[in-house]
Amino acid sequence: MRTQLRASYGFQGGISNYDRTTRLFHIAGEVEAEKLDQAVLLLREVYETYRTAPDLSDFSDLRANITSAVKDNSRYVDTSAYILLQLLLDGIDTKKAPNIHKEFENTMAKDIAERMRTVYPKADNLIIVAVGPNGRGFDGACVVTSYKEVLNCP
Repeated sequence: MRTQLRASYGFQGGISNYDRTTRLFHIAGEVEAEKLDQAVLLLREVYETYRTAPDLSDFSDLRANITSAVKDNSRYVDTSAYILLQLLLDGIDTKKAPNIHKEFENTMAKDIAERMRTVYPKADNLIIVAVGPNGRGFDGACVVTSYKEVLNCP
């Protein structure tokens, strides 16, 4: 975004796991209202390129960092409780919890790439929610001027 739209936009992505049927993948960031249409097109393009052919050249470092963080954080009672809850809800034996970091340790880049291609939504299927003070949007957008209005989006 920064190189093509010439602004310091910060975007981040994540997954919100509300329950077993409501797991939302989201990408969020701020853009100038005048560049909203351009930003959406560029975001979809960059996302789709990454989804179909991710650059996982630094995957071994990322995997090591995640493995280490999961192992270290699982020493905390709140993290351990969360891991146990998620395992229970997914029907996975809770005895796996103490060594859950090994699940990350054994993950391969090709598996991540395949999951991204087959599970993550195509760029054209992303729902765009624009939040702003003036209600300006673009075709097909769910435009809200207050946070509660997002509940009315498709």
